[in-house]
Amino acid sequence: MRHVLFALFALGCAAPRPLKVGVVNMKTIMDKSVWGRKHQRVISAALAKREKHWTTTCGDPLKALAQKRKQAELKKSPELQLLQEKDKKLRRRCYALKVQYQNEVKVINENYSVKILDKVKETATIIGRTLQLDLVVTRFRGIVLYASERVDITDRVVVALEESP
Repeated sequence: MRHVLFALFALGCAAPRPLKVGVVNMKTIMDKSVWGRKHQRVISAALAKREKHWTTTCGDPLKALAQKRKQAELKKSPELQLLQEKDKKLRRRCYALKVQYQNEVKVINENYSVKILDKVKETATIIGRTLQLDLVVTRFRGIVLYASERVDITDRVVVALEESP
């Protein structure tokens, strides 16, 4: 973000009129907008569904197995070794299931975040043009949502790249 601000400052100093910059706070978008709240509900529902499934397939069976192991230990039952092996296998399966769930939720989050960012970019571009802003950035990672032709130096960079060895 510091590099973006430095570049903006340098551009602003060389420009015939000061640069007009807009900033979008993505946290506020996520907390206050319908899109953001919908995303949070989608993620919460995905987490709740997976948590419920994990509890029935892992949490409860692990608790029951722990009680059986404890009883077998107290009775010095020969079944103890078998219960320990079952516990080990179940823990491995549960760990794999938890990793799978984390990956699934990450994909859901990324997919929905892209949709939100696209919508915010589209909206910020319209507002940026209406307010005659030169640049609109987010407070999140300094993503440029909109840039006017006035601040676009792409052609100059292309020429400079062609000139360099």
